[in-house]
Amino acid sequence: MLQQGPGIQLQAKTGAGPARLFSRADVGIFWRKYARLMIGSMLVAVAGAIVYLTFASPIYVGRSELLIEPLKFQGGGDSGAQAIPVDQGQVESQVEVLRSKKVADDVIRRLNLTSDPEFVPPKTPADAAEQFRIASEEFASRLNVRRIGQSYVVEVTFRASKPEKAAQIVNAVDDAYLNGEWRFDPRFDRFRRFAEQVEKQALTVSNVHVITPATPPIGKSSPQTKLVLALAILLGGLVGAGSAMALHSLDRTAQSPAQIKRDTGVECLGTLPLFRSKPAKSNLYGFNCVAQAPYSRFSDAMQSIKTAIDLAALGQDLGSIGIVSSEPLVGKSTVASNLATLYSLAGARPLLLDLNFRNPSLSTVLAPAGKSGLLELVQGKGADGIVYDERIEAFFLPLIGGRRIARALDLVGPGLLKQLMDILHKSYSPIILDLPSLRAAPDTRAICAALDGNIMVAEWIRTDTEHIREAAASFEAANAHLVGTIVNKFDG
Repeated sequence: MLQQGPGIQLQAKTGAGPARLFSRADVGIFWRKYARLMIGSMLVAVAGAIVYLTFASPIYVGRSELLIEPLKFQGGGDSGAQAIPVDQGQVESQVEVLRSKKVADDVIRRLNLTSDPEFVPPKTPADAAEQFRIASEEFASRLNVRRIGQSYVVEVTFRASKPEKAAQIVNAVDDAYLNGEWRFDPRFDRFRRFAEQVEKQALTVSNVHVITPATPPIGKSSPQTKLVLALAILLGGLVGAGSAMALHSLDRTAQSPAQIKRDTGVECLGTLPLFRSKPAKSNLYGFNCVAQAPYSRFSDAMQSIKTAIDLAALGQDLGSIGIVSSEPLVGKSTVASNLATLYSLAGARPLLLDLNFRNPSLSTVLAPAGKSGLLELVQGKGADGIVYDERIEAFFLPLIGGRRIARALDLVGPGLLKQLMDILHKSYSPIILDLPSLRAAPDTRAICAALDGNIMVAEWIRTDTEHIREAAASFEAANAHLVGTIVNKFDG
């Protein structure tokens, strides 16, 4: 019998306020679970950005500034020179003249840009008019003229693949504009026209000056390495976070005690941390971890779980406890062995019983050369198989040398097992049984019904909570008592 301590009254908290959707623990679990996905998404995006930066053609921008000053004319008498103010319409008109096709065509002819593959692709038909049209369209797409604020300063920029070419074309645009065939007449509000053909005319004003001629730019304007990398990190992070949230919304695996309680209605007794390195044979693959490392995180977690089991035992007798799982390889044998060690260290006389017919790892490790065990005991051949193992500091009853058996009920039915528990309970308490997983041996439920209580071990972010819920329902149908769950290999 488990020793019962003094009664403990638990009072529910009131006025605790609304529950939070996410706690710090939930955020930590989310990060550990999907960190690789999010970081990987950012690394892929950065790798793509690096490939783009490696093969993308650099673009350089040449820049010049022109100033439109008020005109001055000589007035009559002694009034001296008088200034004619420049209105806003005149400034905007000059901007449009700089953008005009006439100026662009003059530059294209002067610099012979029709023979430049940057403006006319090599596969363009040999027709001169078609080549000139293509060059003119490409030129217009690269030229930008704008007025700086409300000032009389006009900025001219041009994009090219080489810094020298960008500066040369900008200066050629300024020169073609300043040497146009139209001039502003010095007389007030009058224009005069030269005798040349109309198609050669270009409207300019004689009071325009280049204040900043174009020089080859020092660095490329695009692609901007820092900006591209920053955007890649941002977009990669957003894609990774979005994918992680989508996967998280669809994920129904065991993640936290609160989530298990919410999704399955089964109490979670605690969580056991993940072994950072695989335990060696010297410490029995972790079967005696609480004895070898009593101050480790694993030992502290196991002690908390034992306390939760003791509290559950206050309401009923838990003389026999089955350790079960919905799927194999979740670490329930480790839980069973260390739980037996804790009860032994607490002064009890536990018995660790290997009833895992499908994978008797405890018998294989603790009694590899055993010749007597549970089956001999059931067959009435004596209890010589029960031995005290100093490595786990508890009594242990193996199978026959770890032999696997197809159906447990063929040898140990629920009635016989119940009788066996009653006999063993006279000398040992509690009896902790390592059982097969429900998936590997469906008849495990019948065995669980013959025990005082059962604990289901789930693996963090592997065991589906739906499996836990289904197992709890089947336990209830079989009149088997499920004390709670333990989340093993927790890395949150």
